[in-house]
Amino acid sequence: MSDIIKPALVAVEETQGLSEEIQAQTGRFFVVYLYDANQQVNCCELTPSYELEPIYYVCEHPISDELDQSLHEEAARSDVRYIWASSIDGMEDAVKEDGSLYDSLEEAREYYQGNRWEPDFSIKLNHP
Repeated sequence: MSDIIKPALVAVEETQGLSEEIQAQTGRFFVVYLYDANQQVNCCELTPSYELEPIYYVCEHPISDELDQSLHEEAARSDVRYIWASSIDGMEDAVKEDGSLYDSLEEAREYYQGNRWEPDFSIKLNHP
């Protein structure tokens, strides 16, 4: 386990988890997760995973304030997610690593929540 924190973001498309009515309003829907690229965990299996913490979401289309509030409330109830490191590492267009150094993931979370990165909706992102 490395003591050096290497924060990274990954945008995971989760459009399929929305109702058809909400999909019509949002278009493609991504949850942006924060993780430490130097920290891999094993979840009762040999394949290492990254622990992903949801920090915000991005919609392809502008949405109403009411829908935005509803999606924020849902996102606030979200738990961490584990995805195989090899899957995340293969998602080059959906991952952002800027080389910044932080003392903790909490510090990185504060920075990224205030300085959002959005995926390029014009490309087809590979997802696990």
